[in-house]
Amino acid sequence: MKFSKELNRLIPNDFEVKTLGELTQLKVGNKNANHSSNQGKYPFFTCSNNPLKCETYQFEGKHIIISGNGNFYVTHYDGKFDAYQRTYVVNPNNPNHYVLIYLFVKSYTNYLKLQSRGSIIKFITKSDIENIKIVLPNLKTYTKWNNVLKMIENNNQSTQTLTALRDFLLPLLLKQQVKPQ
Repeated sequence: MKFSKELNRLIPNDFEVKTLGELTQLKVGNKNANHSSNQGKYPFFTCSNNPLKCETYQFEGKHIIISGNGNFYVTHYDGKFDAYQRTYVVNPNNPNHYVLIYLFVKSYTNYLKLQSRGSIIKFITKSDIENIKIVLPNLKTYTKWNNVLKMIENNNQSTQTLTALRDFLLPLLLKQQVKPQ
């Protein structure tokens, strides 16, 4: 074990401490709330817990999304999407850090709420996010975490597919336009 001055505690010898700004590219969405569309095919992440839909996308790939206002909701997404102007989009420089960064930021939400500014609507700034300190474990631990998150992502995609299928078939069953076999 070694002492970390940044965290003021002991950490394993093969772990290190970095800031989120050192490990990622941090971008801010640039669309306003009117960008959403009920017929859109891409997720549109806002400060809400549930994404809306939109017609266009600005981001593609695996990203961590942090709402910059309100409850500071944190989620992750793999695919094409767009983001509201007060939503932060985090792209890890190293794909192995994806799960680790997501879990750290997710667990950091309560601290962000305490550090937020604003009297009516609480908000956080880009530097608040860039200064989050993260303990980096060894590669073996990264691999385990990434495998777990991949299983979670696969389950979430299966759930979305099954929900869409249910929403399509249920009205047909109720109107007796299709019959179970």
